[in-house]
Amino acid sequence: MTSANHPRIAGAWKRPGASAPVAVVTGAGRGIGRACAEALARSGWRVALLARSSEELESAAGRIAEQGGKALACPTDVSHAPEVAEAMERVREVLGPPLCLVNSAAVAEPVGRAGFVDPAAWRAAVDVNLFGPFLMAHNVLRDMREQRAGTILNLVSGMGIRVFPRFSAYSVSKAGLIHLTRVLAAELEGTGVTVNALDPGLVDTRMHERLRDLPADAVGEQMLEHLRDLHRQGALKPPEGVGRWMAAFISGGKALEVNGEVGTFSEFRERHGIAPPHDPQEEPKR
Repeated sequence: MTSANHPRIAGAWKRPGASAPVAVVTGAGRGIGRACAEALARSGWRVALLARSSEELESAAGRIAEQGGKALACPTDVSHAPEVAEAMERVREVLGPPLCLVNSAAVAEPVGRAGFVDPAAWRAAVDVNLFGPFLMAHNVLRDMREQRAGTILNLVSGMGIRVFPRFSAYSVSKAGLIHLTRVLAAELEGTGVTVNALDPGLVDTRMHERLRDLPADAVGEQMLEHLRDLHRQGALKPPEGVGRWMAAFISGGKALEVNGEVGTFSEFRERHGIAPPHDPQEEPKR
């Protein structure tokens, strides 16, 4: 199950008399979330998979089982508090209390000028991208504090730092998640629980594909052409490489040494000596 590419869980994660530690991954049905969940399972974690699509979750859980891992599919809308609470109770009953949370679930739409997008859709995006990670953290922190160890890794975006017209819902919610990361890290300093955020950059996911298919009057002609050029040029990272980096960061114990970091792969390397993902066999052809 483990290999050089999928390191064993560091001793810091192991508890006397306990079986393999438990990780919870949202957005685990596809893309980065699924890639991270599969990589964590290969490293020895028992993984709870959360997303809205039952079919995608069962597929991901089946893949993990085929590789000898343990996964629990929990169809959940992370923006709905009762569903999150119910899912986490099931995770505790079936797998045990979590030591790791990866908040990967996100939506990019609505896209368009703020005066023209649907306010209900705008609110829904913020609920998934910001309120969802808060709800998840709120539910797992009790378990982590009781075990005096744990880590939360949030997936953020450069859109939460720089200004991108027409992406207000996504940009604002990611900006909020960046600040939530730092606030939680400060609150948890010295408890054994850490909170960090990764900006993975441009990744070849269904979200990116969906943005390329939107009309120019929503995205903007220049942005739409830019997104399509990135895809044509093979400039998008494969989600598998991103997922492996996340799993290695967590499993190897680095996630317990770093707290309050918000950065790209390059920034994690410069500040903490953590190498970026690299697999020539999976790099897009240029």
